Amino acid sequence: MDEEKESLGRVGGMRQCHSVPSPSSAMKEGSLPIPVIMERLLSRMKRMARYLRKNGITLPGSIYLLARLSEHVGLRTVAMRLYATALRCADASSSRFVFGGRQSWEFQGERNLARLGRGQVVDPLFDCNACPDMASAVPNDVRRRAPGYYQVFMGYRGVSIDGFLRPGLGMSELDVLVDGKVICRLTSARDLFGFGVFALDISRAAVAMLPSECDLSLRLANGDMLLHDGCGYTKLHIPHGRCSGLVFDDEVRLDKKGFPVNATIDIAMLHRGFMEVYGRARDFFDMSWGRPLFVLYGTLLGQHRNQGIIPGDDDFDVGYYSDADCSRDVLSEGMAIAIALVEAGFIVTVNRGGRLFRLRLPGFPPACHLDVHAIWHERDRLWVHPMASLDCNREDFLPARTGSLNGMSVYVPNHPEAFLEGYYGADWHIPNPAYSTAARRFPRWKLRFLKRSCVTPKQLTWMHGQIKSSDTGGGALIATGLQSIYPLERYEELCDW
Repeated sequence: MDEEKESLGRVGGMRQCHSVPSPSSAMKEGSLPIPVIMERLLSRMKRMARYLRKNGITLPGSIYLLARLSEHVGLRTVAMRLYATALRCADASSSRFVFGGRQSWEFQGERNLARLGRGQVVDPLFDCNACPDMASAVPNDVRRRAPGYYQVFMGYRGVSIDGFLRPGLGMSELDVLVDGKVICRLTSARDLFGFGVFALDISRAAVAMLPSECDLSLRLANGDMLLHDGCGYTKLHIPHGRCSGLVFDDEVRLDKKGFPVNATIDIAMLHRGFMEVYGRARDFFDMSWGRPLFVLYGTLLGQHRNQGIIPGDDDFDVGYYSDADCSRDVLSEGMAIAIALVEAGFIVTVNRGGRLFRLRLPGFPPACHLDVHAIWHERDRLWVHPMASLDCNREDFLPARTGSLNGMSVYVPNHPEAFLEGYYGADWHIPNPAYSTAARRFPRWKLRFLKRSCVTPKQLTWMHGQIKSSDTGGGALIATGLQSIYPLERYEELCDW
């Protein structure tokens, strides 16, 4: 097929022709077309694999899948009862997987109730939907040669995009566009059998900034478009969105995690908040535990390069070195530190994987937190969440050195280059704005090993019982994944998405 194929898409409310990838641009020499049935099978397998990674195989998860199936075939009343049963089982479960699944199950259950006319909560996402724009459908011979495929669906966090690239493209950058305007760039991760996989959740706040009726599309950096069920565009229906065009411009952007960020105002305020929280936490670790609280990951990169937080960075990573020699003891120590922090007036949160912990001050927004990581040595490797298994040793961290970050004194590892090169690679000193931890290749057995230092719901209940002071000065222990998302206003006061 030598001639260029075209599909129709909406740009700025008007129809315009867009090229759909041809075999010469979408495929390397020797690559084979992907049959439509295989594309559909791979899409569903990838989505199921993503579900299993987050939710595992548990009793509440199995009941939830039955509820979804019942809802899909129109048995909404049966689904209503099954959703309620799944949530009750989740609340009684001791599995870590509940941290990652409960809120999604709650969202689906409440949306089903709303569609039955028995809604008990208000959520603007209940009325949103996403479907392929059939006006942009391509012939099957073009579909089989597309560079990649994706699905779009509404979830509790916003609009979820999930897809894969054909073998041979490896790790590639993709642009996410709405009405022809790029709102985000992400990087695929190379998965098994050579397929590059990717996923993005466009946050609730970002969804509200989109037009009420708009077209979403994905393309590679060279302009080749990916397909959604054989269509170049996905129609988004967002009743609570804006009536006119996009809000995104040079001052407001969508970051790699799917959140809108104001580059001139919000980030500067966030960075000041980070430094205040760090100063309090550093002093606490010095006085109460006699150990330094290092800056790590991207925060250490910024400090090492120019003694400042990387412009646009929306997280702040720190860590402490543990002399425990096994993950079980690291977990016990982390639980004790978390309890002491709550009693000292800090807000400690556990993420949706059960990892200890995030840290912020009372009165600060949930986004203004430190990601605190335990650092320990086991099996001749140095381990750090979320995905670090490095050939480093204790002497690379201790004794700690002091440095300056945004004008404040901070602790840095004794040999920061060893950590940075071990984690980011030999080119760590070259800035890479598109870098994403999610795109890193990391063996599954190492992820399972790191999971041993995460808490279970049962351990979290024990921690609540150990907090002695009745007046913690605003301190609290919060499990993000176990927190009900309704009412939305209350959830957003306690946790971020």
